[in-house]
Amino acid sequence: MELPSGTVTFVFSDIEGSTALLRQLRDGYTSLLRDHARLLAAAIDRHDGRLVDTQGDAVFAVFRRSRDAVAAAADAQRELAAHAWPEGVELRVRMGLHTGEPVVEGERYVGLAVHRAARICALAHGGQVLLSAVTAGLVMDDLPGGIDLIDIGSASLKDFEREEHLYQLAVDGIERQFPPPRAAAPQGPFGGDEDLLAAQVSQRDSGVVVRLLGPVDVVRDGQPVTIGAAKQRMILAMLALRPGQVLSSDLLVDAIWGERPPATATKALQVYVSELRGRVEPDRSTPTVVISHAPGYRLGLDAGQTDLGQFERLWEHGRAALEAAEPGEASRLLAEAAALWRGRPLAELAYEPAFEADAARLEEMQLACQEDRVDAELALRRHASLAAELESLTREHPLRERLRAQQMLALYRCGRQADALAVFQDTREALVEQLGIDPSHALVQLERQILQQDPALDAPSAGAVPATVEALAQERVVLVVSQASRDVEPLVDAAAPLARSGFDIVLGRALLRAPERDMQQRVGELTRRLAEHRDRLADEGTAARVAAFTSADPSADLVKLAVHQDAELIIIDGTDALVEGRTGVANQLLDDAPCDVALHVGRADGGGGEAVVVPFGGNEHDWAALELAALISRADGVPLVIAGTAGEDAGGPDASRLLASASLILQRISGIVAEPVLIAPGADGVVGLAARARLFVIGLSPRYRESGLGETRTQIAERVAAPALFVRRGSRPGVLAPARSLTRFSWSLSSRPG
Repeated sequence: MELPSGTVTFVFSDIEGSTALLRQLRDGYTSLLRDHARLLAAAIDRHDGRLVDTQGDAVFAVFRRSRDAVAAAADAQRELAAHAWPEGVELRVRMGLHTGEPVVEGERYVGLAVHRAARICALAHGGQVLLSAVTAGLVMDDLPGGIDLIDIGSASLKDFEREEHLYQLAVDGIERQFPPPRAAAPQGPFGGDEDLLAAQVSQRDSGVVVRLLGPVDVVRDGQPVTIGAAKQRMILAMLALRPGQVLSSDLLVDAIWGERPPATATKALQVYVSELRGRVEPDRSTPTVVISHAPGYRLGLDAGQTDLGQFERLWEHGRAALEAAEPGEASRLLAEAAALWRGRPLAELAYEPAFEADAARLEEMQLACQEDRVDAELALRRHASLAAELESLTREHPLRERLRAQQMLALYRCGRQADALAVFQDTREALVEQLGIDPSHALVQLERQILQQDPALDAPSAGAVPATVEALAQERVVLVVSQASRDVEPLVDAAAPLARSGFDIVLGRALLRAPERDMQQRVGELTRRLAEHRDRLADEGTAARVAAFTSADPSADLVKLAVHQDAELIIIDGTDALVEGRTGVANQLLDDAPCDVALHVGRADGGGGEAVVVPFGGNEHDWAALELAALISRADGVPLVIAGTAGEDAGGPDASRLLASASLILQRISGIVAEPVLIAPGADGVVGLAARARLFVIGLSPRYRESGLGETRTQIAERVAAPALFVRRGSRPGVLAPARSLTRFSWSLSSRPG
C-alpha cells in the first residue's frame, strides 16, 4: 500500500524513561513494549492512520487529515493512562505532531516536515502531546470532543533556525499540567535521522532484517528464517557486514574456502547464493536482499535493516547525547543499542579465519558502547546500582583501564574508598605482569584524587563525569613497536607528529622467551632504553609510556597490547618484512591487529623535500594513508601532495576527478588543502616526486595478503630517498573513506585544532 501523499500530518512518539523501565522490569519489559505498541497501533488504525515504522519504543505514523491525527493521539494517551501496567510502573509517552507536504518516493518520505515532527516530539514530556502551529491552526476550529488546545509559546528546535510556536493538547480525564518544553534535544526519538528512517521504509516491503549480533540469521515479516548451510550464512554475513559494497566472487570464494578452494568453487558459490535467495527473498523473481552486481554480489538492504546498522545508529546518537550533556537521553539510546545483542557476534562464524577480525571488531564495539552507557549512568548519579555490574565487567576485562576507572569512581561514590584504591593496585599489577606497562596518566591521576578525597569526584549535579574519567574515554593511543635497538629512534621520530596532534605514545617491545637466557635482565635493559626515549618525549611535552615484556608469542601479545590500550595505529619497522620479503612480527600485526598498521621504511639522511606525499588510487588502504598523512601535514605545518596516475589505469582519462574528490573531503573534514599532482603510472612516477618529499605515506595493495607489497611498491621502498610509511587500514573504519561505517574509531581530523 502506497504512503499518503500531499498534505499529511506526522505523529512521532516514544516512551519517557524507557531505560529505567527496562532495568525495573527486565524480562517483563518486552511484554510492556508489546502492549504499548498494540494500544498505539489500534488508536492509529481507528482514525485512518498509517503506521510507518517503529524502532524500540518509538513510533512513526502518518495521517491524511490533521483532525484524525489529533484524535488518535488523544485516544492513545487516554488508553495508555487507563491500561493496567505492572505494579509500580507508570508508562509515560511523549508525542509530537506536525503537518506538511513531504516528498514521497515509493514507500519513503523525504523532507523537513518529517524532521520537524520528530524534533517537536523530542521537546515533549511523558504524557504530553505537542503540536506545531501549522497543525494547531488546521484543527483549532474542529477539535474532537473532550480536547482543547493550550498555547505554550515558542521553543527552539534542534537544527532549525527559527523557533517553533507550540500548542499542547489538553485531553479530558488525563494530566494537563506539564513543565515548559524540554531544552532542544540533540535528536528526536529516531536518533535525529528521520530522513534515514524514511529511506529505510522504502526497503520494508521485503520485511527482511539480517541479524549479526549473535547467531547469524534472518527475520522476515517478524518470523525467523531457517538458513541451514553454514556457507550460506557465511555469504550472508560477508554481505551484511559491508552493506552497499559489491564483493567479488573471488573474495567470497576466498572467505568460504580459504587458500585451497575446489576447482568448482565459483559454480558452487552460485548454487549457494541461489539457495540462499530461495530462503530469504520475498520474491525470487526480483531479488532485493542478495543482488548480483559484477563482479560479484551486494546486499540490497539498507544498513538499517541489519541489527548492526541499527546498533551503530543508536550508539552514535547516544554518544552525541552524552557529549551534549544529556545523560538521560544518552542512557536511553545506549541501553537500546545494547539490547540488540543476542550473544557473541557472528556466533557460529567467529572462529572462521575470514570472520575473526570482524568478530573482534564487533566485540570491541559492544564493550565500548557499554562503557559509554556507564558514563551516562555515572552522570545520572546511579553509582550504587553500577558497582556490581562493573565488578563483573572488570573481571571479564581486567586490563580495560576505562572500565577500571569507572569502577573506582563508582566505589568511591558509594563510600568505599579503600575498595576503590584496591582496584587501582589490582589494575597496576595486572598491566605490569601481563603487558609490562604502567597504568595511564589519567588512571594514576584518578587514584591521586581518591587519596585526596577530591570534591571534583563527588556525584555531579550538572550531568557530567570527572575529567580524569572522561580523559580515559577520549585518550587516543599510537603503539610504536620496536624490534631492535636501532629502530627505536626512527620510529619515535615517525610518531612524533601524531604526538603533537594529541596522541599518547606507547613504546612497546616484546621479547621471545629463551629459557637459557636471563630474560629478566634483558627486559630491564630494554625498559631502561625505552625509558630514555620516553623521557626525551616528555621533555618535548609528549606523553609516552613504556611496555617491555617477554612472550612465548610476541605477535599475539602485541596485538593484545594494542587492543587493551585501544590503539588507533601501530607503527613498526617494516624494512625487513617489506623490502627483504621475510616473515615476522610485522606480518602478524598486518594479519591480526584491528587498528591501522603503518610499516616504516627509514632513510638515514631523511627526505630532502618539504611535502608529505600520498600516491592515491582510492582503495581503502589509500584512504587510511591519506588520513595519516593529513595528520602529519597539519601537525608539522608542511604541504600535503596527493598523486594520481595520468592515464587510463585510473579508470578514466586520468585521476583528476578522484584526486579532486579526495581533496574536497579532506578540506571539509580537516580544513587541509592538498595539492593534486598527476604522475606517470608505476614506480617511476612516484620516484619522480622524491625531490619534493620529506615523507611518503602509501596505502598497501588490496591484495597485500596474496602478493605482499607487489612490484611497484617494492620498487618505491627500494628507490625513494625519503622515509616511507606503508599503511594497512584496520577493521576499525576511518573518517574519510566514502563507504565507511557510522562508527568512527580511527582518525578524527576535525576534532583537534590545527
